[in-house]
Amino acid sequence: MKWIGQHIYDYVAAFRRGVTMDSTLAVTGNTTLSGNLTFDSVALTGIQTSSESFVDDDVSVMTSAAIADKIEAYGYSTTTGDITGVDLTATTGIDITSESGTTSGNYTATIGVDVSDFMTNGSDNRILTATGADAMNAEANLTFDGTDLSCTADTVTFTSANADDPAFLIVNTTNDNQACRFRMMKDRGSAQTNNDRVGEMDFVGEDAAGNQQQYGKIMIQALEVTHGQEAGKMSFQVAEYDGANTTGLSLSGQDADGEVDVTIGAGAASTTTITGTLTTGSTAALTNAGLVAVANQSNITGLGTISSGVWEGTAVATDQQKHVMHYQTTGYSVPDGTNYDIAKAMSTNTHPFLHDQSIGSDGLTAQTVQTWARNGGHVMPRACTLKRWTGWSTAVGSGTAYVALFKVTPARNDNSNVSAVLLEEFSYTAMGNAKMEDFDETSFTNSSLAAGDIVVTALKGVASATMYFNATYEVEF
Repeated sequence: MKWIGQHIYDYVAAFRRGVTMDSTLAVTGNTTLSGNLTFDSVALTGIQTSSESFVDDDVSVMTSAAIADKIEAYGYSTTTGDITGVDLTATTGIDITSESGTTSGNYTATIGVDVSDFMTNGSDNRILTATGADAMNAEANLTFDGTDLSCTADTVTFTSANADDPAFLIVNTTNDNQACRFRMMKDRGSAQTNNDRVGEMDFVGEDAAGNQQQYGKIMIQALEVTHGQEAGKMSFQVAEYDGANTTGLSLSGQDADGEVDVTIGAGAASTTTITGTLTTGSTAALTNAGLVAVANQSNITGLGTISSGVWEGTAVATDQQKHVMHYQTTGYSVPDGTNYDIAKAMSTNTHPFLHDQSIGSDGLTAQTVQTWARNGGHVMPRACTLKRWTGWSTAVGSGTAYVALFKVTPARNDNSNVSAVLLEEFSYTAMGNAKMEDFDETSFTNSSLAAGDIVVTALKGVASATMYFNATYEVEF
């Protein structure tokens, strides 16, 4: 004998005739329908699911009449999971509210399908996953509320095999004078420090060997982060020679309001080309031929070397010119082996050639005013600079010989002895009277000469080893 519960347990629920529903039908397991299923007097015929979970992934309308037309007895797509909570209503279409027990399957959500919590298995943050040509994969947190779209992910990739694609478009359709914006933000979570990078854009392609190569970069830095003094730096970099990315153009905010410095080029060998006219301020300064475009120039402080051209302007004032003067000197001496000798007094018949008036071993021993006045040195007409001293000299024997230039600065109405000041000393090893040594000095111990200074020559060498010299010195004033 079977108890009444056993009878119910032995039967598989089967609807052999038409069933009419005027409210929601909830399907929680596998159900076989052998008759017609009617919603609000609209019959859905031939629906049977004997071993598969029933779900249609191609339902795209919201009325029961259209649902009846769309669902076919054996042509619908089914899933491999166990779907619970499927509500079929005549007004809302299909509402898939949850999935239990599985993280895989091929579910398609089209018009008329409300996917409110498609995957909540607690093991990841995916809200939707599918396979096939029409699949949508969202492996990150994706939120869209109709106004803002937020995505939390390390990498977002757009890929296309078409020419000139993919294209990333940002369009503003408001009828005003504002524009859409692309904003890159750096949020450290704490105060930034000077030179922090705020945003970067890398441009990467391949080289001839198929290796990935970065060919350019745009980088923004926080140059100065002090509140109220914030300044940024924008660098445009390109790969040069060995693939290294080097800044060729940089814009740097400065410590004065409204000031931005610009640096163009990298290295002294870089070339900066301006195809049009160079304008400084509001004035055209240089043409594209490299010519000065402004007719009237004032306060030019430096031009470098002018190698050619014709001067057609007014005469340059004397005090604005550079003049060069040359003074020739010559003489001989029979040294005493210790002291420098200057030329004899002009009252003797060997003046100015014979140098035998001693001024000490270093040439700095003070001499009477008469000695300097009668020596016959060259008096400088104005303040000038010693620029060059060149000449020849010979000496008997093989000892060390010296040729020197000194200056003397006398004082008016003063009979005090005066010491000379060394300008430059040249020494060499004697090679005999039949061989000459040359010298060409452009660097001096002292090169400054005042107006009225007297320049004299002096000789020193091995005792009794006669020596000669012939030289010229050049001054600029």
